[in-house]
Amino acid sequence: MKKIILLLCALCGTAIASASDVEVDGIWYDFNTSARIASVTYRGSGYDSYSDEYSGNVIIPSSVTYDGEIYSVTSIGECAFAYCSSLTSVTIGSSVTDIEGSAFHGCSGLISVTIGSSVTSIGFGAFYDCSGLTYVSIGNSVTHIGTLAFYGCSSLTSISIPNSVTSIGAQAFFACSGLTSVSIGNSVTCIDFWAFYDCSSLTSVTIGSSVTSIGYCAFFNCSSLTSVNIPNSVTSIGSSAFYNCSSLTSVTIPNSVASIGTEAFRYCSSLTSVTVPNSVTSIESSVFSDCSSLTSISIPNSVTSIGAFAFYGCNSLTSVIIPDSVISIGYYAFFGCKNINKVVSMNSTPPDIDDSVFWGIDYANCELIVPADAVAEYSHHAYWGMFKNLKGEDDMSQNETDGIDLQKFLEDEKNVMFDMTGRRINQIPQNGFYIRGGKKKTRL
Repeated sequence: MKKIILLLCALCGTAIASASDVEVDGIWYDFNTSARIASVTYRGSGYDSYSDEYSGNVIIPSSVTYDGEIYSVTSIGECAFAYCSSLTSVTIGSSVTDIEGSAFHGCSGLISVTIGSSVTSIGFGAFYDCSGLTYVSIGNSVTHIGTLAFYGCSSLTSISIPNSVTSIGAQAFFACSGLTSVSIGNSVTCIDFWAFYDCSSLTSVTIGSSVTSIGYCAFFNCSSLTSVNIPNSVTSIGSSAFYNCSSLTSVTIPNSVASIGTEAFRYCSSLTSVTVPNSVTSIESSVFSDCSSLTSISIPNSVTSIGAFAFYGCNSLTSVIIPDSVISIGYYAFFGCKNINKVVSMNSTPPDIDDSVFWGIDYANCELIVPADAVAEYSHHAYWGMFKNLKGEDDMSQNETDGIDLQKFLEDEKNVMFDMTGRRINQIPQNGFYIRGGKKKTRL
């Protein structure tokens, strides 16, 4: 935080040499006489030379007359309104194309901002710590929202990012604790790291159809977020992207996603079910760690490894199916999942594990189902052999996930069927007798 403040102050300091301090109708400008353009600036030799030189409602015109010449107002300069705590609203003229770094830094009394239709860029820390800001209208010409642009705007309740915006900078809406809803336009390709970090009141977010990556800690500690729709344009979900989104109950990860970073959904304590798409090859460490309400997880056949602590503390899990593609499971992957009573491992070669992977489960009673021809290998394995209730099955295909919530299916014994030889079957036979839910049935 100290580094950020120093950088923002440095931005304000760089504008001192160029400030002309020329006042026209209550607004100070820096004039470029050769280009006939003007930039709004602060009064005096530095942004802190005067206190509250701007107050109340300010309307920035499209043009201004100075010394008999008409100048087009094209930008709001660095730190132009910085720390003007009595400023309450700003309307930005249609000729302004650029809101530069820290332009409204620390304007704690600023309530509303209307950004003109020609603005293309909202600069670094432009509205940093405008804690009273409740309303901002972003024009349809804006293509870039800079790093820290609305950092700490704790009274801002909603934001609509238009389709013109292609990038949202890091920490752009960091600690906007009053923000309840966000709509991200269809031109944004990347939600940068910490973009909505600690937006603790955020309940809904609409992610545009062009987003390809959700960055590191993008929605970290958005503790009121209940659901999120990840579009099929997304290919990567960054580490800790939804860390401690404790109200999130469900998430659908599309088949376009190839990587899910470490701790991406850690401490999502209300999350009950997750389907991992078959485009993912590795479940990274601590991805679903401490998701204490998670009751089912579907792991596809594309996954070859399950990382350390991947499902650590998921104590509502009762069963897990490990596809035959998995060759290794990291340490403490299912540590503390004490309610697991069934593990299905479909690989004929026992995946590489150590004694910490299933620490805390009841090895004496937890059922381990493996291919029939691999029973001996599992039973003699140093760690898989700790399971005492080991069973082999000839047909493991019935345990394939393919995106189906098979854990729930297997737990419902009404759906379990056998033919009259005792062989488990997956569908009702065309004729004859069969057993379902422990009762003899017939189909003629």
